[in-house]
This record gives sequence, C-alpha cells and structure tokens, in this order.
Amino acid sequence: MQAAAPQHLLLNRRFWPLFCVQFIGAFCDNIFRNALLMYVTFVLADRIGINSAMMVSMAGGIFILPYFLFSATAGQLADKYEKPFLTRRLKLIEIFLALFAGLSLISNNIYLMLATLFFMGVQSAFFGPIKYSLLPELLREDELVAGNGYIEAGTFIAILLGSICGGLLVVTPNGPEYVTVVLTALSALAFILSRKIQSTGISNAAIKIDFNMLRATWPLIRDAYINTAVWRCVMGISWLWFVGSIYLTMFPSYVKDILHAEETLAVWFMAVFSIGIGIGSILCQRLLRGHISPQFVPLSAAGMTIFGFAIYWFSGADSRLPIILSLLGLSICGGLFSVPLYAILQARSESSHRARIVAANNIINAVCMVGASVYMALLLDNGHSIPHIFLVTAFLGVAVAAYTVQLVRESKDRYVRPPL
Repeated sequence: MQAAAPQHLLLNRRFWPLFCVQFIGAFCDNIFRNALLMYVTFVLADRIGINSAMMVSMAGGIFILPYFLFSATAGQLADKYEKPFLTRRLKLIEIFLALFAGLSLISNNIYLMLATLFFMGVQSAFFGPIKYSLLPELLREDELVAGNGYIEAGTFIAILLGSICGGLLVVTPNGPEYVTVVLTALSALAFILSRKIQSTGISNAAIKIDFNMLRATWPLIRDAYINTAVWRCVMGISWLWFVGSIYLTMFPSYVKDILHAEETLAVWFMAVFSIGIGIGSILCQRLLRGHISPQFVPLSAAGMTIFGFAIYWFSGADSRLPIILSLLGLSICGGLFSVPLYAILQARSESSHRARIVAANNIINAVCMVGASVYMALLLDNGHSIPHIFLVTAFLGVAVAAYTVQLVRESKDRYVRPPL
C-alpha cells in the first residue's frame, strides 16, 4: 500500500498534535517576551526609572542562558524517559508559568518578570531536544523533511505572530490582564493537545542523569563532533541562527539610522524574514520529494550570501523594494538551508543518543547567537556601519557555503530515498 503523501502531514494523527504544541509554545514565549519589552519600554521605564535599552539586552541574555545551563540534562532526560510523557509534564508547568507571567505584568514587578522569562527559557531548553528527537519516532524516514519543514516554518511564524500580539496587547488598557488570559488559555490548550501525542518507546533507559552542567555538557559536544555528518549539520544550523540573530537584532536600528524610515518598516522586515523562512522550509519538501539529502544545502548557503551582498548594495537606494525582495530571497534560502540539515542530523544520529545530539546542537546554536551579539558589538565599536556588518557577514557566508559542500561529498548516501 502506498504511503500517505507528506503534504497531508498536518492532518496526520502522528504529527499534528506535536506541531500544534510546539507552535503554541513558541507563540506564548514570544507573546510574553515582547509584552515584557514593550511594557518596560513604554510604561515602566519612566514610572520607575528603568533603562529600557539595558533591559532589552538583559532579557535576551536571560532567555538564552538556560540553553547553556540545562540542555545537557534535557537531552539525557529525553533519551531516558518517554518523550510524550515529558512533554505533558512540561506543558503542565507552562500553565503555571503563564499565571506567573501575568502576575508579574499586573504587579509591575520587574524582578518577577525576569524570573518568569528565565523559567520560560528553561522550559524551552527542556522541550527542544524532545521535539526534534521525537520526530523520527513519530514519522517515517520519507516524512522527516516535510515534518522538519513544517516545524521550522511554524516556529518562525509563531515567533512573528507572538511578538506582534504581545506588543499590541500589553499597551492597550488592561493590557497585562489580556496577556494573562491569552497566555493561560493557550498554555492550557497546549497541555490538552500534548495528551494527543502518540506514545513512543524509551530510547535508552540505562542512562544515568548527570546534573553537573559542565561535566554533562562535554560528552554531548564530543559525541556530536565525532560524527562528521552530524557535526557539519550542527555548524550549518548554528550559522543560520547566527545570521538570523544579526538581521533580527539590527532591523530597528537599520530602519531608523540607515533607511531613515518609520519603525513600522522594521516590523515589515521581521514579517518578511519569518515568512521567507516558512516558504523555504515548506518548499524544501517539494524540491527533495521526501529524500533526506544535502543536495541543495551548498546552493542555499550561496543564495544567502548573494542576497546578503544585495542587501548591502541596495542600502543606499531610494526604493525599499529591492531590500525587501533581497531579504525575502535570503530568508527563503535560509529555510531551504536548515530543513535538510535537521533531517540529516536526526537520520544520522543513533536513536539511543538522538536527544542528546539535539541538545548539543541547541548549545552550539546558543553559543553562536551570543557570538553574534559580540560580533555586532565589536564591529560597531570599531566604527563599522550596519550595512558593513551585513557585508562582512555575507563574506563569511562564502566560507560557510564552501564548508557545506563537504557535507555533500562526505555523504555516503547522498539521496536517501523513501521506501516504495
């Protein structure tokens, strides 16, 4: 009997509960994150004398910090216990986090806001290894590209919609109350949906959980590194997060200081970037037709580089359309670039170690996102403009494109064909 077509995966009982749970989680995280930033900037900054720019930087660091602290433990737990069971527990905790998030906004307690943001980061750090290592257990091999494409597209769309909704809700009259109701209702829905995720087996019950962060992290990184194909995927995915962090961070200043446009253009840039990632992620399945293959990875990396050069080139133009189209091209290439890498990482990892490999990937991603902040700060401190940062990043992309060519050459099975 012929297998169901991957394009119907969103209706498949094996996939849609996980997709909905992860979409709601990313949506809620970004509702609260942006609500916090907007509330601090436009309400609390003048009322209690807070430096809003410092708070924005601090909030980003607080949310990423748990990925360094807890990813190793999260990967061990996800390999040791049944992943749907862990997902249900995390989503139950998320309901209480939503209540604390609302309480922090309503009470204007900045310390409770930051503590809640930290624990939301902890919850995300524990869920990351679960969702990506769960996909190969729920889906057939020929569905992995499509599944990763939907997850990637859903994540970026959820980030965009959550950021917009959080910013709009919190500045309305009774905004903190509205945010509380939305977060709590959605978290409860995610918990209900998490109970629909199909049960899977335990990957490796013999694992001894090591709660020493430093001691537990190194074996994860080592295991990912010794698997050449997996390590190249980790570095490629981390490159996308590095580039994405640069553009998403620079958009407001780029629009204000370089393009001399209204701040709404920065929102449009964020929307174009997120939608482009989604288009590229879904388009990847059409191009690969279920094959787990790095075939288009170097070409996509080259496309990101070319469109990065184009954004620099058009920064001085009168029309904004070439910049928007270049940004759309860059982000579509980003989706085409990352989805096969996630699928290869999953397919090439041993099932008994897969969650820990994903955790190692998350740690390296977090390192690259922090590295992007340091990279931008160093270039700006040395007198480089934002377009020059885009230019230097595009030049770095040439090396990345060459690096990913090795993934194709080293792949023993360049086209992993779906079963007939």
